[in-house]
Amino acid sequence: MKSEYEEEVYTYFTQPKNFKTMLKVAEHSGKVTKRLIESFWSELEAKLRDKLQPLNTGWTVEISNTWDYKWIKLRAFKESWKLNSQRPEVAFAFECIRKGDHPYVGINIHRDSTNIDVQKMRSLIIDLEELKSYETDANQSWARWKFLSFILDKEDLCLLLPSNREETLNSLAEEVLLLIDLVSDKIDRLIDECKLN
Repeated sequence: MKSEYEEEVYTYFTQPKNFKTMLKVAEHSGKVTKRLIESFWSELEAKLRDKLQPLNTGWTVEISNTWDYKWIKLRAFKESWKLNSQRPEVAFAFECIRKGDHPYVGINIHRDSTNIDVQKMRSLIIDLEELKSYETDANQSWARWKFLSFILDKEDLCLLLPSNREETLNSLAEEVLLLIDLVSDKIDRLIDECKLN
């Protein structure tokens, strides 16, 4: 049995002028949503870069994603954390696995690294007193992490609209800056301690 709301929506959109508009909107909604998400993460990448520049300590910010933005990761790390690899051994990162999930922020470890003792690094990061309020689990790539309060779906996408996004961008950038302030110096020491060569 259809709800009263569903009946009203059906009646509205089956009017000739409304039906054509609905088809046009449906045709463009996926493209607009993808561009909205893409531009949001690009602006977050730029904002983090701007905020890290005054630290003047060789910070890099990079973004990686699938072509359809169902998975996205934004990393901030010191160039010295790369050792002999294209990827950093450790990074402060945001990740969103798929639309409809909470994005999360935390400390991401290059789990396939051959330059550091990954298990030791993960264990030492988990033991940092400054990060006790962050979650940990069996995922080898994330030493400590926490979910962020919004979901990249439906109404929460309104937070990403160009007219609304500044507060969200600032809030997310502050999450990474807080982590950097808490433990980036300790990460320098831990990388040295966990080097294999």
